[in-house]
Amino acid sequence: HSTVAYNSAACDHGAYTPGQQVKITYFGNLGDGRSEELLRLAQVLSRIDPALVLDIYGNALPEAAEAFSQRENIRYYGFVDAAALHGIVEKSDILLHVESFEEAMIPKLKYAFSTKIAQCLCAGRCFVSFAPGGSASSRYLQEAEGALPVSDEKELEQLLRKLVNDPALRQSYAQKAAATG
Repeated sequence: HSTVAYNSAACDHGAYTPGQQVKITYFGNLGDGRSEELLRLAQVLSRIDPALVLDIYGNALPEAAEAFSQRENIRYYGFVDAAALHGIVEKSDILLHVESFEEAMIPKLKYAFSTKIAQCLCAGRCFVSFAPGGSASSRYLQEAEGALPVSDEKELEQLLRKLVNDPALRQSYAQKAAATG
């Protein structure tokens, strides 16, 4: 049995043009272990280039917001409305999705699917998902080929290193995301 939830987000983002400075953005739900994975992702980014910054938008619990503030390469903005988010996505080079790797969460991800995935693909930006391989979103993104699903931290670092240093590769994946969305 399945349930379909339609996403009303607009798909009228402009064509992607790589920026001079790579803007990496996460927006959405920060619960269910995602904050911990974003902290881990920020560590990966700092190994690639200490100047890389992860911009985070969403409602974080106070302890997660505090943890974000302790990282020099995280800018936590909190919740923004849909109009503001549209402009943020327009200026982004890489959009991120994360899911928890906690043992207790993994079985729940087998059928869970974030509506944010449709928004990210529709945005026509390079889209990277860091989630357990057996999750519904990872399986879908693997088949759709419009995004870059990764389930291993070492592989994540290698992929992000390539994307940060290769604007043409980001452009290629932005086009694939737009075609999928």
